[in-house]
Amino acid sequence: MKYKIPEIENPKEIVESMKKFKPYFIKAAEGMEKGLRFGDGGIKLGELPRNILLPFHLFLWICRTNEVIENLNIILHDLELLRRKPHYLPGSQRVRYFLLLRIFFYEFFRVKEISNFYLERLKELGVMEHEDFSKIKSYIYKLFKKTLKIRNGLVHKDTSPSGTNLEFHNVFSIYESGFKIVDKKTGVERKWEDSLNNACESSLNILSNEGKRMSEIMQAVFSFWNKTITNMV
Repeated sequence: MKYKIPEIENPKEIVESMKKFKPYFIKAAEGMEKGLRFGDGGIKLGELPRNILLPFHLFLWICRTNEVIENLNIILHDLELLRRKPHYLPGSQRVRYFLLLRIFFYEFFRVKEISNFYLERLKELGVMEHEDFSKIKSYIYKLFKKTLKIRNGLVHKDTSPSGTNLEFHNVFSIYESGFKIVDKKTGVERKWEDSLNNACESSLNILSNEGKRMSEIMQAVFSFWNKTITNMV
């Protein structure tokens, strides 16, 4: 797959810590068989020792981030499919294209929400002070500020880098109205499929690059927290 965002790799220390987690999981599962409550639909683990609890939270943070990346890659795949086979799926190609863009950014910004949640948990567990917590949240916000600007340009069609979104929107809208655009000099029709191809290709490059940037940044964040937590436990 040409356009693919790499998933986060679990640090080896976290993998080793998760091996120690197995007995606690088995004990909790056995307790559920004896009629203990299911809670919110998951297994109630009870209290975990600190040397397992801290790596476990980092492990969950990585898993949820990778869940977002997996979703983003599915969207990139669908955009590529729309580019190569515009008539393959039913419905308006224009609506589908801009819907995929909006869904991509909705998922993308979930990384910030997920990070805030687990940073809050680490603060509660005494891994950081409130001042450090605020600084890190501010840093994460700045990382996504550039992406927000890109999102506004692509989704709102008016400031996209090459103007391909605005062109596709206009060409397809004219086509949907029962008309077509023809060059006065050459008589060649401007096909909406060509405009869609250009828009998809431009967006695929932009979105995959932003996704890769996010993945690299989060990999560095997890490496930092892995070292911090490893020193604490």
